Amino acid sequence: MAAKGFINFARSGVTAEQISQSGWRNIQPTADVAIEFNDVSDNQPNGVFVTFVNSTGGFPGTLGSELAGIGNASWAPIGSLRGGIGSPSGFAIIRYSGLDNSKLYTLRYTGSVDIVGRGIQFEYDGVGKFLDCYDEIATEPNRTDAVIFEDVTPVFGVIDVKWVKEGATGYLSVLGIEEQVLPPAVTTTDTLQPGEDFTLTATNYASAPVSPVTLTDSQGSTITVPVTISGSGPYTATGTMPTLAEAVTAGTSLLFGDVTIELTT
Repeated sequence: MAAKGFINFARSGVTAEQISQSGWRNIQPTADVAIEFNDVSDNQPNGVFVTFVNSTGGFPGTLGSELAGIGNASWAPIGSLRGGIGSPSGFAIIRYSGLDNSKLYTLRYTGSVDIVGRGIQFEYDGVGKFLDCYDEIATEPNRTDAVIFEDVTPVFGVIDVKWVKEGATGYLSVLGIEEQVLPPAVTTTDTLQPGEDFTLTATNYASAPVSPVTLTDSQGSTITVPVTISGSGPYTATGTMPTLAEAVTAGTSLLFGDVTIELTT
């Protein structure tokens, strides 16, 4: 399971806006806030911190949606869209620190308010995205949309996202950060030839893969070959392709064209 955490900007003293789900924090931001990931796969024992740098927005006196988010905002549960922190009048920074430079992250933001013309402009790595905190098409507080940045890479463990009000002050109700889990992959630089040794590299495996390796060609022909697994991730698998005589004896087909390589755990 990917590591992830969420912050709900519940208004001070309003217990109806507190979220009790695992992985959520209820805060009124003042400085650094530790996001509690709901597992330990991020390998960050001191936690991930969010800092609002030079942000001057206050808390709203009006409510947003009382319902759960839907669509791109479906990760926002009931109660989370009723609070918020006001967006700054000039560009400020939402800073994440304590992240793993070797991993990719998805960042999510949504906000809701019952006043027309309130929005937030977010920017990461030169890409700007707008969040209308009032869904003017549905003529009600936004609960259908969110700003999402994917494939975000930390630099020295830090990610900076700019934000600023668009029109009148918009309100950020919740934010989330999730570690992206890359699918397992097996690669080789060797040419798979009958009777020849080969070496495979297995990456993004949660645990060590096991022998044998399954090789499938572009015609759907499949053979399995015993391999020796070593390393601790990425893993190395070494083996020897069967000779022509061995393939015939085993009743397996020869491999032609592109080959798919699969190791299981």
